[in-house]
Amino acid sequence: MKRIRIGIFIALFVIFLIAAVVLYNMLSSNYTGESPAEENREEVLEQAADFKVYDYNGEEVLFSSFRGKPVIINFWASWCGVCTTEFPHFENAYKKYGDKVQFMMVNMTEGSYETEEKAKSFIEKNGYTFPVYYDKDLEASVKYYISAIPVTAFIDEDGNIVTKRIGGMNEQMLNGYIENLIGE
Repeated sequence: MKRIRIGIFIALFVIFLIAAVVLYNMLSSNYTGESPAEENREEVLEQAADFKVYDYNGEEVLFSSFRGKPVIINFWASWCGVCTTEFPHFENAYKKYGDKVQFMMVNMTEGSYETEEKAKSFIEKNGYTFPVYYDKDLEASVKYYISAIPVTAFIDEDGNIVTKRIGGMNEQMLNGYIENLIGE
C-alpha cells in the first residue's frame, strides 16, 4: 500500500514537471522582452484637466495658463512625511530644469489638517523657492482623482498627461521623469 502511494506521488510529480517545462517553453517562445506599452508604440495620451488654484497672494491661477511648456504638478501637504522628504529633490530639480519645465507644487489646503498658514510656514522655514499653489476649493485634487499623497503628474507642452506617479520619489527618479518629459 505504501509503495502504491509513493508510486502515485512520483507519477504526479513527473507529470507536474513535464507540464511546467511545456508551459515554460510555450510562454518563453512568445516573449519579446518588451512590455505591452513598448510593443504598442502608438500611445493615447489623456488631456490634463484644467483647474483653479490660488497663488501665495491669494490670486486665482488656472492650470490652462501654463500651456506651451511642460508642467510638473505635485500634490502635497506639510503633514505628509513622504511629501516633505521629496521636497529637497523638487527644489534641486526646480533650480536645474526651471527654464525648461514649469513647476506647480499644489498644496492640499482643505482647511483642517492643512491650512494655508501651515503650508506657507513650512515652505518659508525650509527656504523652498519653487512655486506653491493652494488648492483651497480642492478642485485640482478632485479633477486629478487624488486620494493619497504625494502624487506627481507630468504634463507635456500640449497639455497631455505623460505619466502620473503615486508615492514619493528620490532625486534620480524625479530627474528621470523630467528628462523623459523634456526629451533629454
